Amino acid sequence: MSPAKFPAPAYNKNARSASERVRAKLNHPVVDADGHTIEVEAVFFDYLKQVGGANLVQRYADMVEARGHSAWYKQSPQQLKDRRVQRPSYWFVPSRTTTDRATAMIPGVFRSRMDEFGIDYSIVFPTISHLFLEISDDELRPAICRAANVMNADLLSGHKDRLAPVAVIPLVTPEEGIRELEYAVNELGIKVISIQGNVRRPIADRGDKAQGMTRGGLSYWVDNLALDSLYDYDPFWRRCVELGVAPACHSGSIGWANRTSISSFVFNHIGHFANQHETVAKAMLLGGVTNRIPQLRMAYLEGGIAWAISLYHSIIEHYEKRNVEALETNLNPANVDRDELVKLIRQHGGKAYESHLEEIRQGEGPFLQQWAMKPEPDSFDEFALSQLKSKKDIKRKFVDRFYFGCEADDKTVPWAFKPELNRGATFHPMLGSDIGHFDVTDPTECLAEAHELVEEGHLNEDQFKAYVFDNVVSLHGYANPNFFKGTVVEDAAAKVLAAQKSAIAAE
Repeated sequence: MSPAKFPAPAYNKNARSASERVRAKLNHPVVDADGHTIEVEAVFFDYLKQVGGANLVQRYADMVEARGHSAWYKQSPQQLKDRRVQRPSYWFVPSRTTTDRATAMIPGVFRSRMDEFGIDYSIVFPTISHLFLEISDDELRPAICRAANVMNADLLSGHKDRLAPVAVIPLVTPEEGIRELEYAVNELGIKVISIQGNVRRPIADRGDKAQGMTRGGLSYWVDNLALDSLYDYDPFWRRCVELGVAPACHSGSIGWANRTSISSFVFNHIGHFANQHETVAKAMLLGGVTNRIPQLRMAYLEGGIAWAISLYHSIIEHYEKRNVEALETNLNPANVDRDELVKLIRQHGGKAYESHLEEIRQGEGPFLQQWAMKPEPDSFDEFALSQLKSKKDIKRKFVDRFYFGCEADDKTVPWAFKPELNRGATFHPMLGSDIGHFDVTDPTECLAEAHELVEEGHLNEDQFKAYVFDNVVSLHGYANPNFFKGTVVEDAAAKVLAAQKSAIAAE
């Protein structure tokens, strides 16, 4: 499709909104890495019926009735305590104005307001269908995802110059993920996929349920799809590369053991995306996925950037202290001369130690003795799968492979552009408006709020361009060089991708 048919929006300094005025001052487009639509269930039911019949629609309704957010309201205060039913979200859909509500529900309204938002192009994620990516019903789960993907492709089909639909991909097994991935890309023409970055799996043998030192008693474990997983997910990651998509991890950790407040949704919600993303990103690196599949790029959305930078430093610090050479040099219990240790205790220990000198000479007590045990050779090097050989490897296999969705009010974004604080690394934050969700009270202010980082001197104009345009173009354009063909940002994106290609060739 010719880009001439879709001219770039014309912004002027006398625009209606603060964001439109900011956009008028920029010499580059703005691409929203994470906009949203709220599914209209009446419409969704038509698609679910088309995919699986009326019976599946009723099963969906029954599941929501039994397990959905309304279940919390049906419990007595004592039942909430006894059953630990977590407080769900409520009043989630924007309702400041009727237009805002329509913007969240109808792609055509979203598109009609994009100039007012100062956004040239937006990747539009669904909402409700994300919540069903790991339901246990093996028939209903893939049907919900298929219906949602067909619906999103249909409803956004007339807006592809400015809006990109997103497919939700279930990953309870890699095989079901590949099936839906191939259908979404090959049959529906969708260019962006959203995944649940974890699967909560039941533990059949719960072991010792006693509290205290034991680690037993868990009812489920979190499969991170990369390290110690129930399945080998490499075929799915490789198929993403082959089909030209960069998976977007858009799931959280509400419901995990530390996020089950029965009274406060705010408690459960704060930081839950970052919590989940940290788990997945660690696993992708330490599980060796970024080593085995170097072409894979991933996005982690709605969690901000601070968690990723902190994790990067923590990985480096652990690598420095727990690589094989460091372990043998600094932590091998065999390095301790037991006779010399007893001698020092005699000189400086005092009476408390006198009756235990021979015990100390022979070894550690029951707790420390556990730490003195040497693992089997094939599990001794915890960096073997990732093939980390230096701190530069960590940057290459972590920072260079991952992109991070940050919302307009995120004041930690400038940290991403501080290589002097980040051991030489510059991260890839991307502006995700989150328009369509409760935390965007006025969608016309998102870009203007993000630009405050420039006005306050925390970002320069080049860094802001990377934040709101270059990085999201690099992510999706690296996976699929034709991603932005036929969009209003085609020409500007081509320049970014040409520069990226030249930088890669120079490495």
